[in-house]
Amino acid sequence: METTYRLNAKELSVELIQSIQVAFKDKNIEITVTDQIDETDFLLSSEANKKHLYKSIDEFDQGKGIPMSLAELQEKYLKLETFYSVRRRSANLMNGKVKILKSQSA
Repeated sequence: METTYRLNAKELSVELIQSIQVAFKDKNIEITVTDQIDETDFLLSSEANKKHLYKSIDEFDQGKGIPMSLAELQEKYLKLETFYSVRRRSANLMNGKVKILKSQSA
């Protein structure tokens, strides 16, 4: 099980720790604390990202967006992600990057 908590450091409390203890009971857990990156700052962090973002916004404003529900978006892109993952594995096999051990039958 994985749970992500996003909050301001001032919001840390004994109740939060207790809720984590209740959720994970006697399991070993790992807690990682990182600064949360503002997505907009990240998207504007390089000229290439900035150019791509503004181009996409302009296209959307011009009516070139493709309306779809969240479910449709996940279905389309999760299938593509799986497809590309399989293609990468196949390409690695063809390029000899992955070795497959064949069982020896007697």
